[in-house]
Amino acid sequence: MTNLKEMTNEEFLIHMINHSSTGGLMQLFILEGAAKYAEAVLKEDGGVTVANLISPEAWRRCAEEYLDRVDEKYHPKAVKAEDVLPEGSFERRD
Repeated sequence: MTNLKEMTNEEFLIHMINHSSTGGLMQLFILEGAAKYAEAVLKEDGGVTVANLISPEAWRRCAEEYLDRVDEKYHPKAVKAEDVLPEGSFERRD
């Protein structure tokens, strides 16, 4: 059996994703949990506290960055036709 206590945080996350008894569901669980926590950090009354070693502003920046990257990956902006067609393509031609 793998010694979890000797793993780095990165190794532990990869292990949980790749070797969970729930399979790929664990990956979704971790991503969703991180998103919910980030949302709570950004709420003024979220009740999330951090150790005195971490500034609340830095913690909020982490939350913002995480949510921005999740949004970029899973909710890309829709491509508009005017973004890909030559300028003037939408002018009415009678």
